[in-house]
Amino acid sequence: MGIIDTIKGFFVTRDSGKSVDVAIAAVKAAISSSNYNQASLKAFYALEKMGEVYVEIKREEHTTAREYAKQLEDAGVVTVEEVKPILDSFEIAKYSDQSVDLDTIQVVENTLNEVVRNVKSGGAKKSTKASRSGGKKRKPRKGGSTGKAKRRKKKAST
Repeated sequence: MGIIDTIKGFFVTRDSGKSVDVAIAAVKAAISSSNYNQASLKAFYALEKMGEVYVEIKREEHTTAREYAKQLEDAGVVTVEEVKPILDSFEIAKYSDQSVDLDTIQVVENTLNEVVRNVKSGGAKKSTKASRSGGKKRKPRKGGSTGKAKRRKKKAST
């Protein structure tokens, strides 16, 4: 029965991946109809759907958007800095009397596309400092010179 369960899981993940694509298509449809507040809300819901599908982290009803982003960060999917534009526009659209403008929604769309690409490739980008810390350590440079400078000085003085 193990192989059948694995095959069923594969098809569920594949179908769920389509639901993420549908959520992203809804964002693009809202943008094309110039409904930027609705697009901001749908962008966060697409992020939420990605978390459910790829990491299996379901957002509880009482969890705020920022808390959910922190849960995704703890799972290693995204960093809070990566999704900050999505969170900011979601909060403006949902809780503020302001409206989201075209420039903001373009940043949100680019951010969403980048997050999707990162999640599908296996997780959040690591900072350069973090990626170097686990790698091969460099050999410290010797304090003395190689001798070439001394030879040049001798040659110039003669």
